[in-house]
Amino acid sequence: MYQVGDYLVYGMEGVCRVADVGHPKLSGVSRTQLYYTLVPVGKTDSIYIPVDTQVYMRPPLSREAVLALLEALPALPVCADLPADARLLAPYYQEIIASHDCERLLRLYKTIWCKQQILAGSRRSLSVTDMRYWKQAENLLLGEIAFVLDIPYAEAVKTVRQRLGEASQATPAP
Repeated sequence: MYQVGDYLVYGMEGVCRVADVGHPKLSGVSRTQLYYTLVPVGKTDSIYIPVDTQVYMRPPLSREAVLALLEALPALPVCADLPADARLLAPYYQEIIASHDCERLLRLYKTIWCKQQILAGSRRSLSVTDMRYWKQAENLLLGEIAFVLDIPYAEAVKTVRQRLGEASQATPAP
């Protein structure tokens, strides 16, 4: 069980601080169930969730794990098994997002970034599906990187994109 002051990665919210553990005084909330009061990093809104929720939660990555991911990024392969049928992309992307596996999220981010680079050369843009899941992966992963490294979100984006620029010479596009 998490304690007040702990940080955790919660579902699609990303990194949150545990502000309270107890029985919130809200209508419609069980008075016998313990709840976490979570505050997403960088926001002021609170989220109330039962401590025994089935929604994905884990501690944030360690600084060493984040630095290792960033170091591995240039050699990290793109997703080679992208569905050829555009209708199958959303479920494919969703499965990666739902896994909360940081390496897979980074590979997805890199794959869609490479797609964007190729399309930009022909003055085309990413599909709505690509953009939606790229942003989801970015918010989850880069938000955690920014938190762990104690840097602004924009700096995390810049750092990852610089590493992707270095990788573009070594990694074939999807």
